[in-house]
Amino acid sequence: MIAGAMLTIAGCATPAHAAVKTKAAVLESVPAQTVAARGIALANTVHGTWNAMPGAETPRFQRFGPPMPWSRKPGSIATGLMTPGALVGNGSVGVAMGGSPDRQEFYIGRNDFWSVLRGRIMPMGRLELTVAALQGASAQVSENIGPADVTAHFVQGSDALQSRTWVANGRNVFAVELRNSGSQPLHVRAALLDGFGSGEAQTLSGASGNVQWLRVSPETVEATIGGSRRGVVAASNLRIRSVRVYAGNSAQKPRYDWSSSTVLAGGNGPERFSCGRVILPLRHFTMRAAVNVDGADGSGAIFTAMVGQQWMKQQIDPTDPLGNQRGRNLPRAQGAAAGLAVYLSHGRLVANLNGTVITSTQTLPTRQWVTVTVAYDGQKLVLLADGRQIGETTSFPTAAQVMGPEWQWAAAHPGDANVPYEGIGPEGVLAMRIVGSDATLANGKMHFTIPAGEHVVMLVAAMDNRDTSTYFQTALTDLEQASLPDVAASWSRHVAWWRNFWSKSYVEIPDKTIQSWWYGSLYVLASCSEPGNVAPGLWGNWITSTHMAWQGDYTLDYNYQAPFWAAYPTNHVSLADPYDAPLLAWMQRGEALAAKLHSQGLVYYTHLAPSPGWSADNFRALDQKSDALFAAVNCIQRWRYTHDAAYARKVWPFLTGVAEYWDHDLKLVNGRYVDFNDAADEHLWGPSSGVNPATTIGFLKMLYPALIEMSEQLHADESQRATWSNISAHLSDLPIAPANSVAAIQKAVGKPIPPDQMVILQSQHGMQWVNLPWGGAQGPEPPVRPTGSSAGMNSLQVVFPGWNIGLESPAALRSAAWYTVHYTRLWYDNNDTSSFYPAAVGAGYDPEAILKHLHVLVTHIGYPSFAYDMPAGGIENEATVPTTIAAMLLQSYQKDIHVFPDWPSTEDASFGDLLAVGDFLVSSQLKGGRVAYVRITSERGGLCRLANPWGAEAEVELKIAGEKTQLLHGAELDISTHIGEQLMLTEHSR
Repeated sequence: MIAGAMLTIAGCATPAHAAVKTKAAVLESVPAQTVAARGIALANTVHGTWNAMPGAETPRFQRFGPPMPWSRKPGSIATGLMTPGALVGNGSVGVAMGGSPDRQEFYIGRNDFWSVLRGRIMPMGRLELTVAALQGASAQVSENIGPADVTAHFVQGSDALQSRTWVANGRNVFAVELRNSGSQPLHVRAALLDGFGSGEAQTLSGASGNVQWLRVSPETVEATIGGSRRGVVAASNLRIRSVRVYAGNSAQKPRYDWSSSTVLAGGNGPERFSCGRVILPLRHFTMRAAVNVDGADGSGAIFTAMVGQQWMKQQIDPTDPLGNQRGRNLPRAQGAAAGLAVYLSHGRLVANLNGTVITSTQTLPTRQWVTVTVAYDGQKLVLLADGRQIGETTSFPTAAQVMGPEWQWAAAHPGDANVPYEGIGPEGVLAMRIVGSDATLANGKMHFTIPAGEHVVMLVAAMDNRDTSTYFQTALTDLEQASLPDVAASWSRHVAWWRNFWSKSYVEIPDKTIQSWWYGSLYVLASCSEPGNVAPGLWGNWITSTHMAWQGDYTLDYNYQAPFWAAYPTNHVSLADPYDAPLLAWMQRGEALAAKLHSQGLVYYTHLAPSPGWSADNFRALDQKSDALFAAVNCIQRWRYTHDAAYARKVWPFLTGVAEYWDHDLKLVNGRYVDFNDAADEHLWGPSSGVNPATTIGFLKMLYPALIEMSEQLHADESQRATWSNISAHLSDLPIAPANSVAAIQKAVGKPIPPDQMVILQSQHGMQWVNLPWGGAQGPEPPVRPTGSSAGMNSLQVVFPGWNIGLESPAALRSAAWYTVHYTRLWYDNNDTSSFYPAAVGAGYDPEAILKHLHVLVTHIGYPSFAYDMPAGGIENEATVPTTIAAMLLQSYQKDIHVFPDWPSTEDASFGDLLAVGDFLVSSQLKGGRVAYVRITSERGGLCRLANPWGAEAEVELKIAGEKTQLLHGAELDISTHIGEQLMLTEHSR
């Protein structure tokens, strides 16, 4: 066996997840296993299964309105939304498996594969394995959560194949292990394709020894030589004999060399010569061409490698304080094309590099061969004719322009060598090798045979220059030196990483379907977000289309934040490490945007992408002033969970920048600070002139107290505490009103509503309520299908993630939150499940109803991969189950730690090492309606406050290693702790 025992799949469970709803085993009154052992054991029971190839089913919900560029076709896992493929990943590289048994497809994505030229994230490419003998074969596929692999079994008569696919942790290499379990040899053809579906043998692929490789980049473009320039002048005015492109200066070997002894394009040759796909070395290049101009007024294209951007400039509303843009389909004034174009115009040499255009100071000589050169060194663009300089420019966008709001779109080459991210997408390589068998390489494809009973391993490296500057040689060397023992050792490290991951915590509940989604959701999050990597965008690292919806960007009105909500309470805090980097990198741009708006501090657009270079947001801030504030919520949650001073210091400049904006923007009216001209949701869903949106007020109520505590911990900005305290004490209340005063609720209910039922409005003035998409009178339950009530902002976010309302809140506040849940019913919403469900818990809503809807959600709208079949939502939905179950089992964001705060008393349950605010790891068990024990590990020391789970009158035994057992009394148990100390609490038996 290679890489450990190959899994044999004798059958696949139905329904789609192997775990089904059964009664839990008898629970012990004390922990029978360590948290680590129980977490690993439970994760190993979870599998997402298919009885056909993933994607074979007809799309259910991933469509709305007319076909979109990102729509999915039946039988395909390629989509601009969340792919239905089987998923594996290592936090950087993601692989989605689909296709058919005889043509298996492995789509490859990376979190860092952003195109600046195109303004969106792009797929890295895919591996295709063709096994003709398996045409029409049966397929059983399993995504195995514990070891983080995908196994498959294909059978067609006497032919059979088993496979296992996994992405190595710590290495951007994935393996496809293949075992011939049939009686005949299997002939396999393997091909690597780039993200555009091309193998491009002419310019980008090759072989080194037994390794086949393909250069890839999100900036790959089609290049041409010759042709007319915008169709104005015929190309016959110009003849081109050769074009050479060098990475750096011309002293090196050219990266691309197109030449002819006569003519490549123009004259008696073809009007246009196709170069195929190229990756231009745009950071530093030299392009040299031999041209012959027929007349002094000659015009025509010499070399073109550009892409058009599809963004449209929006009309600016002068009345909007944020400068938001209205209107549609107005041609964009700048950056309409990006890349490199070199051409003649009226006899003069012209170069266009990403919108910066330079024209030579004199015409070229006519009727003779002239060597023209365009050279760029990262700062200066120079034109030469036969070695003589005829033009230069350094007027590229400056760092200030790129980071400020003046340069709103693509700026591929800022005139500042020290700007991070270099303003251009990565260059990478896909390389493959068969280990355990000989292979032949032909026409860019690899051919090999697996004898009956034998196995091989296909290794694919997916590296780019964000990994290392020597990515190309590193990938080839790693594959060339790989052996079966190396693969086995890598598999062992991979399994060890995941065992350690699952050892951090566990939950065990009677509904095994929901329980499986707890583990499956964390698996998806860990597969696309790990420390040391670029943060995942909307669709994680499973990028299967060149037109990912909403550019696959970082959307700050909940989408970007939501996946990481699951990391904190589940004790997987490090999964959120990548979250902060885009926010910190955007600070210079946010300061410039605030200054442009005559304000201070930080203002962020709604849609971000890696900076500098561009903002993906052609609606700009969408009338929401709260985008940076909403982004700060995660930072506050993480700090309150961990009280990590190093983390507080890291995000302090961002948080204080956010506060600085609101310090000056809020207006004091009748003793209360008021937020004017702020949209409660994106302006397409409501007015821009709203007053006191609930989310803004709620998040400010979270921000200012946290800043004061962090300031005390860091001994920083002491002079600001008075300002923050004053604003916090005088901030407007949450907008709460009678439900019968809200027209949308009255219409939906269709009968009188008692006047004492209060709800939390979307805003005090302006948008009052979310859109209720089912329309008409409210039925007993909302329809079980994805619906769109908002673009992602809703008033219940003051409960979660805003932590304004919980178990310890005044009854009136909890009641308003409860009725807001009751009258919105966003159980199956496109955008809101990740906050709605845990908010329902914080409001104290019926736990049996929450679990019922959660079960329906995952069984009707979930994929077997533990992703969701939503027409809008991506990895943000992965937070839904973990945050909801964690909140039902443990609440700690107010003063006390509460175990089982909103859990059915008739349902036995247990959990281990969930994280409570203050850095306490909590384990407990509910059996027969009584709490069996509470075990708390103090990770940071300090005062631990536990709400007595046995009631205020009960005596509680406290055991601490090395100390005498203590008896505690009262509704609140206050215990001083030391770092690493473990507390065991049980009810005292009299």
